Amino acid sequence: MAVSETLRSPFRAFSRAHSAASRFSVPKNSDILGPASDNSCRTVQRSLLFFVLISLGCGSCALYPRTSGTRFGPDDYAFMRAQPYPQETLLAQKRFQNFIRRADAKGRSTLAVTPFVAVRAYQLNASEVPGLIPGMALGRVPMKAFYGADLLNNPGSVPVEFLLIFDQRTGRLAAPDGVLIIGSPLKGKVGRFGGVWAVYADGGWW
Repeated sequence: MAVSETLRSPFRAFSRAHSAASRFSVPKNSDILGPASDNSCRTVQRSLLFFVLISLGCGSCALYPRTSGTRFGPDDYAFMRAQPYPQETLLAQKRFQNFIRRADAKGRSTLAVTPFVAVRAYQLNASEVPGLIPGMALGRVPMKAFYGADLLNNPGSVPVEFLLIFDQRTGRLAAPDGVLIIGSPLKGKVGRFGGVWAVYADGGWW
């Protein structure tokens, strides 16, 4: 989703506070931060600047984290599950149907062996996801894209995609929850999203 598309999205009407409270399921010991106490989580948040300064000396260690602290594994694009709003499900359904309908011969051959399709339902910023920025600073979030100075100077602006997974055999959602990712494969390529291998549809073919 381009920046302009993000700004035009009707879903931006939801406040960030409402989004964080109802969309994301963040346990007390967050999957992003690992098994830490409330006090240690607050310490990590207060010390974010310290970690950023250290990362300047680490070079690529901050830009290309080698390990993932999430439950999905290092080869997975996802770092958290989230619940969709009804409007997002409807939009993703339309994008899914459009992607299937307009697939070319190569796309149809890929879809023939991969029944699941990952569709972008919404795009937000890292600052809107509880616990994400400290997790990024600690290298515990899988990031499949290069953001350079943006990651160091303004990590809250890093784009995050919210994907819903559809089963093309039924035409319906494969699971009620979606997943959040930072960086994605090329449209039409297969990736692992929340433990499911799926064709990445981006926003569909328009």
